[in-house]
Amino acid sequence: MGNIATINVELVPTARAVTDEDRRHFPIYIQILDLDAAGKCWKETTRKLLAIDPDENTLAARRLYDSYLVRAKWMCETGIKTICSDKNASFEHWVVHILKSAIEAGKILKPETQNIDQWAHEQVRRLMGQNILQPEQNFSRFKPWTAVTVYTAFKFIKKGYNPAAGVEATLAGLAQAKGIKIGGLETAEFQISIFNNLNADEELKFVQQSLRDKDRLIEVMEKMTSAWVSGDLTSLEEIFQMAFSETLNLKDKILFRRNRNWIPKIKTILDKPGNYVVVVGTAHLVGKESVIDLLKQEGLFVKRVH
Repeated sequence: MGNIATINVELVPTARAVTDEDRRHFPIYIQILDLDAAGKCWKETTRKLLAIDPDENTLAARRLYDSYLVRAKWMCETGIKTICSDKNASFEHWVVHILKSAIEAGKILKPETQNIDQWAHEQVRRLMGQNILQPEQNFSRFKPWTAVTVYTAFKFIKKGYNPAAGVEATLAGLAQAKGIKIGGLETAEFQISIFNNLNADEELKFVQQSLRDKDRLIEVMEKMTSAWVSGDLTSLEEIFQMAFSETLNLKDKILFRRNRNWIPKIKTILDKPGNYVVVVGTAHLVGKESVIDLLKQEGLFVKRVH
């Protein structure tokens, strides 16, 4: 155990922006929120997580624990917004805090009776390798879809992909630099809720297909990127059809329902004076019931420029 007398509570960041110290503390923030959500005693958490004995100086230990917990909650409520808006932020940190904000709100804690948990988490633990999430400690209380999703994200990161350099982040950065207002067709919380509300059968199929396709992730991404750059809509549609071949209900929830929800919002934007840019994922732009198809059904003239 560490000596509580050597611990300075002020070392826990209090700045109104995400700091390098926050980034070093990410693993602590993740776990302290998880343990707090589980109702663990603060003394137990202090011993386990901060490696100090709270009985040596209870007041100082409690102040340290509270400082970490307050900052961890700030990261989920406020810091995450900074991370999401910063095109230079590391995507892995964004993933961590998107998931953690939902966990802290009790939205994606797994039911103890869910039969696929043990199998799915064992597969993910075997695959994850080294990363800051320490899946054997943190993912045991997640629903399986979160573990698979984060595994996928980290695999792309390790391959060198950086979503901060993607189209959406680039355009957002340009808009921010010019003081252009940015809105959204939906919230991150809504996106999380899509997966969180999957029934057991849908989640099982999603996890199984994701794990079966794990060795083809980079290959598929490279094909998709090549098709996107060349404007090959036929190839893109084939890729997405294959991706959802065993999870048609999920395809409806992830793509088609959202497309239908967006159409009234896009039409409202188009009715306003001025010029607007609406950015959505490529999968929403190809095939039947895509955003393009639905806009045409609404009688709008849609012209492809690339």
